Order: sequence, then C-alpha cells, then structure tokens
Amino acid sequence: MKRVAVISTNDNLDYLFYLPLVIEGWYKLGYDVHVFYHGKTEPLELSMDVITNLSNKYDRDTDVHFIQSIDGIDDVTLIQCSRLFAGYFYRGTDTRIITSDIDMLVVKDIFLDKGNVDVYGHDLTGFKQVPMCYVSATADRWWNMMGLDEHIDLQANMAMVIRQEPFHNSCYGHEKWATDQEILTKKLSGQFSYTHERCIEPGSFLPKGRLDRYNWVYPNSELIDVHLPRNPLNEYGKLVTLAGEWFKDYFDKFKEYATSTK
Repeated sequence: MKRVAVISTNDNLDYLFYLPLVIEGWYKLGYDVHVFYHGKTEPLELSMDVITNLSNKYDRDTDVHFIQSIDGIDDVTLIQCSRLFAGYFYRGTDTRIITSDIDMLVVKDIFLDKGNVDVYGHDLTGFKQVPMCYVSATADRWWNMMGLDEHIDLQANMAMVIRQEPFHNSCYGHEKWATDQEILTKKLSGQFSYTHERCIEPGSFLPKGRLDRYNWVYPNSELIDVHLPRNPLNEYGKLVTLAGEWFKDYFDKFKEYATSTK
C-alpha cells in the first residue's frame, strides 16, 4: 500500500520555508507527500530544487497541486481545509492518506493504521475536535467521508464542503482558524475505526515526544515530532540540528529572497 502525507501552504515565507524540511521527514518514514499550494510561483521555486534532490535521494515523490481562490472563502481557510480533499487524487487506488501540518516535522512513525480511519492525539483536545495532526485513512474512505462528487472538479468540491461549515464565516478568529478541524470532526462523527491516545509528556504541558516552539526543550521520552518555530529565518541555530546537509545553502538562499522582497 502506498502511504501519502498531505500538507498545505501558501506563499507566506514563515510557512513555505519549512516545505523541504517537513517533506524530508515524511520521506525518511517511507511516505510520499502531496502538497496543496496557494500563492505566487516564485517563492515556491526556492524550495523545489531541494525537494527534487531529496525525492531522488529517498526514491519518493511529491505532488504539488495549485489551489485557486474561491469567492466567499478566505484564502487562508481554503488552503488549511484543502488537506481534507487529497482523496480526490487517489480514489480507487491502494493508498493511505495522513493529514499533517506544514510546520510539523515528524521524525518517528507512530502510525499503526489499525483500521479504516485512525485518529492520533484526539485526547489532546479532550476528545472534542479531531486534530489535523494526525488522521489516517484509505483514499476511498477520505472520498466518502468528505462526500465528494465525481461530477464536479476539485475546486467545486472544496467550495461545496467548506461553505456548509459555519466556522468559515465566523467573526471569531479562533473559530475561523479551526474550520478544517471542525469539518473533519463532523465528517468523522461515528466513523472512527481506531483512536490512538498521544498523552502528555511527563512534567510538561506538551504532547508526549513533542519538541515545541512554545517551549524549546527536548522531551525526555523519544522524539516523535517537532512543532517548528515561527520566524524561521531568525532561528538558524534551532533548525540546523534538525536538517540535513542541504540546509545551509537553502537557508541562505531563502533569507536573501526574503530580504529582497521586503
């Protein structure tokens, strides 16, 4: 079975910067990667040479799909929600898709995939909203859960599903930001095959095995994932130990671009 991690980003450099690093993390675990992208092409090209080299090194693939704006849906909300629609591309194939974030570097494969739908870390939200990091399901199950329509294209399917969720129009920022998880929670209601509790790191408020930008202290338990720092171009010292030999040249190139576009 092919395993695909799905992430999304726009051309905000604070997020786009992490694309090769996060992709390499998934490659090392044996996953291909599907990226939904919204924004200008030029900054994305800064990452693509590195991604191509990593793809060849690990014999893995990354597919990048460009998302167009949709009337009445905020662009940030759209690109966050896009991850829910990867099943559109893999329907009818022997593929398992897992959702993740552009600023979450996964370094340990904890994904047992015991059922048709596996939810990881639901305990971290008090078993309320289903977290985007992480939900794993077969491609056909994703298609069916999201209620996709084969007679319309991807953009129309996204518009149909997102517009049905009131959070996307909320005047409260925390609700609008959580539109993707709210859709996911409702679509998954009663459909969990298996839930995997993440638990809290002993002596901490963070998930077990998490290195987090809110408290940059390595966990005592085995490292599972890294919630990457904001303002990455000011965080070279923290990031260099997480990245490969390609990182310095990439960092310098990206910083030069960011400086030239201010």
